[in-house]
Amino acid sequence: MRKKLLTGKALLLCLLYFTTVHAAPVPANLYGHWLRTDGSNRFVIGIYANTVCYENETWRISSAKEVQGRWQLRLEHGSKTALVTLQRKDSTTLLLGDGRQQELKNIRTFNYSYHPEQPSFCQPLFTEGSALLKGLVQWKGKRREKENYVQLSYNDMRTGNVEYLFADLDSLNSFSLRIPLHMPVFCSISIGSLEVNNFLVQPGDTLLLAFNTTISLDDANPDYNKLTQRVSFMGSGAAFNNQYQHYVKYASHLNIQPVKSSSSSDRDMPVLVKKQQQFNQYSKLYDSILNRIDLVYPAYVAEQRVIDFIKAEARYRCVLAILEDRDTDSSYLQKMYEQYLAGETPLALMHGNFYKLAGIYADRLHHSRFGNWRSYSVPFDKMAERVQKDYGQLLSQGFMEKYNEIQKDRNSIDRMKDSVVIEKYFNGNREEAQNFRYIFKKITNEFRKEALDSTAYRLYERTIPNACLRFAANLKQLQGNSWDDDEIPMPSLYRIAIFKHYSQLPEMPDQQVASVNTAQALTLAAASIELKLDTQRIRQIDHESEWQTALKAYRGKTVVIWTFNHFFRKEYATRAMYELKKMQARYRGKNVVFLKCIQQRHRSDRTKILLQYLDIFNAHGQLNDLFYIERKMSVGAIMEESINDCCAIYNTSGQAHHPSHYTRKREKRDYDNFTLAGELDSVLAGKGHYYEGKADNYLQADDRMGYTILGTGKTWTLYDSTGRYYLYRSDEPEKPVYELNYDSVYHLLSFMKDSIWLESKLVFHEEPPSKSRERQFFSLPRYSREHKFTSPFRIYKYDRHKKILNVYDDKKKLYRAFRVVFINPECLVLELMP
Repeated sequence: MRKKLLTGKALLLCLLYFTTVHAAPVPANLYGHWLRTDGSNRFVIGIYANTVCYENETWRISSAKEVQGRWQLRLEHGSKTALVTLQRKDSTTLLLGDGRQQELKNIRTFNYSYHPEQPSFCQPLFTEGSALLKGLVQWKGKRREKENYVQLSYNDMRTGNVEYLFADLDSLNSFSLRIPLHMPVFCSISIGSLEVNNFLVQPGDTLLLAFNTTISLDDANPDYNKLTQRVSFMGSGAAFNNQYQHYVKYASHLNIQPVKSSSSSDRDMPVLVKKQQQFNQYSKLYDSILNRIDLVYPAYVAEQRVIDFIKAEARYRCVLAILEDRDTDSSYLQKMYEQYLAGETPLALMHGNFYKLAGIYADRLHHSRFGNWRSYSVPFDKMAERVQKDYGQLLSQGFMEKYNEIQKDRNSIDRMKDSVVIEKYFNGNREEAQNFRYIFKKITNEFRKEALDSTAYRLYERTIPNACLRFAANLKQLQGNSWDDDEIPMPSLYRIAIFKHYSQLPEMPDQQVASVNTAQALTLAAASIELKLDTQRIRQIDHESEWQTALKAYRGKTVVIWTFNHFFRKEYATRAMYELKKMQARYRGKNVVFLKCIQQRHRSDRTKILLQYLDIFNAHGQLNDLFYIERKMSVGAIMEESINDCCAIYNTSGQAHHPSHYTRKREKRDYDNFTLAGELDSVLAGKGHYYEGKADNYLQADDRMGYTILGTGKTWTLYDSTGRYYLYRSDEPEKPVYELNYDSVYHLLSFMKDSIWLESKLVFHEEPPSKSRERQFFSLPRYSREHKFTSPFRIYKYDRHKKILNVYDDKKKLYRAFRVVFINPECLVLELMP
């Protein structure tokens, strides 16, 4: 009896919970973003089926009751509750509250008697702090698995780097994100591949963003009513941001293009006269744009700071257009400066285009310094002192020990051959010697730049009197200090000292910038080049045998390969790191290991790319299970069928799992239904898909898989052979791939209709250069091909209904000599059996 009573109570509680969670739906005619009608267009409330944006919070609707057209919504947010009463007055008006009701509209309204408040930005302008961004996303249809978090990005003007932050969407599609800031900045927020919009955030702000994806802005000429229904803000920065959304969408009239003339009279015109005419044309264009801005943004519509911001943005765009196709000589730059930039205040540093302008002035001074260049050389003893003092704290202990050892033999080392130096000081390790030379060359380049910079920075003070533009130009010069493309942007202490000297106004954040750049240099040095050679933290894989050996160390565990592309982009790398940490947390304690694999880059900037990845890994505590992999390995082939664009799975036996959307050959639109979590759960449950168990299906003839050289069959090209492993690709090379150390001879393995294999060779012969001068200089080298078959042919018949991995007959040598380690339509790896 007691058991039945408890069961009944449990069912009652479940019923009450179900009733609470799935309350009566709010009618669709109440949905939307509702604004004040006093002319301010302030966002007051956003209503959706199960959630409400109100009083700068995201509320869940626990109950909804309707009496004679009036709806009473009971709202919950954590332990807080609220009661909201509302009803529709007409098709565009909502009445909010009991008694004295507030009229709200879901369209933009103007009131000519409205005079907006005129708040100012936080003072002082550069204040270290944080802002809290809360948000709610209303989806059109079911949310996809990949769209379960939001990404926020902004440019940190102190370092010149874009910072990325992430926050998960909860069951109500709401999120909360704290943003560390040092000044007002414009952020960009996106959800999956869907970009929401840009908005301003200041230290100390608390903002609520309501975003409605059900409203489309794909129309050729969308109106502001739809825009208001798509993105709205509530909180301390709401008024500016809601006006800024209007500016972002309707700034097409500010799309200034350079004035280009093609008439013969213009081309024959003297350069100075032509420049003056173009300058006058842009001056008139700028004046007309200001008049249009005054019409679109009168004083009774927007705050003055919004109007000032838009006018400043128009001015910077105009100046950029003027300078785009011009020679940046001193007189022209000075004229632009005097007319448009001389009176700028620190608020200009909020504009991205202002930094672009500063970059033009910095580049001009960068080039002008060569006219003031003087010979600069550092005595060996003085250089050694500078290395110890300025760079000793930035570089690893291993590098400094090697440097001190070489420095003792400074008199004789210049006369030694490279091979002798490598053998004597680096134990014959050429790669270690190259890394040492790379760092040492960077230091010597810094010394050269110091001499040039000392001239250029002094020109700044004389040429750019305005402190804001001088500060921004100094900053651009400091951040763009790489001598070569493959260098690590690590500013020297000397450069930072110059930057501080010429940025002394109290409104300028010079001390913050200097400290951040110094810290950045120390961070990069902490994850120095020697980390690449530390096999306990990162392991370099150059051959298939090394990769298979590495995988065997993880047998007994389910392995997830998380690859990072050789083309580095911070946004993609940071997003992948965020998703990786989420997956690690989800499968913690489930016998799953995640391997981070960086694909090698065969270019001069490969060291820079590697260190950028290491910097991100170090910042997120992910310097473990790390591999640096040559892109020709089988792990590269499996990425053709990867999940989430970067992941692959091996089961506890070391077999590669091939995802469902690949094995079932689904259409591309179905790919989003397959997720890493779903595929990984399948493997953990013992339901994975493995081609290796049915390899004969992929070794037989199939027009979809590879090329043929004789009849109907499948041919594979041997690309790598190390140890007991043979790696074949299904593509036939068109020419020798010399950058991967291949010669002109390729070994081929063909699988015919009912035969196991046929060995042959593909030989490339380079044709002599054409006698035609045009073809010699403008055509690519041409190769002729020659197929050579082994004699006698190694052809073995087999029963195609049996598996290739089984030993059926002693005569079938392939069955007992090799096993298929990995196979897909792109790649085949065979292991020679002992």
